[in-house]
Amino acid sequence: MKKRIGETSYKETAFGILSRSKLIPLEIEGIKRAWDFVIGRSEKGRINITADFIKKLHDVGFKWIFPESGGKFRKIEVTVSKFLLI
Repeated sequence: MKKRIGETSYKETAFGILSRSKLIPLEIEGIKRAWDFVIGRSEKGRINITADFIKKLHDVGFKWIFPESGGKFRKIEVTVSKFLLI
């Protein structure tokens, strides 16, 4: 794969390996799908925020992009800038 000037990261997705700039529109769509899921659930009453709910929310929003990790908690540490995400 040839790197484009200015691209700093690439991720494996259901659509192949994509650069960050191509991934952002998909992630925006994923956020919309997750938001619609929350709205649909809230119309039925109060939402209990549990680990299972959070995993389902992530599944709805992102499994179509990231089939291997959508709807699952991370099992690795990730560093973003000076922050460690566990």
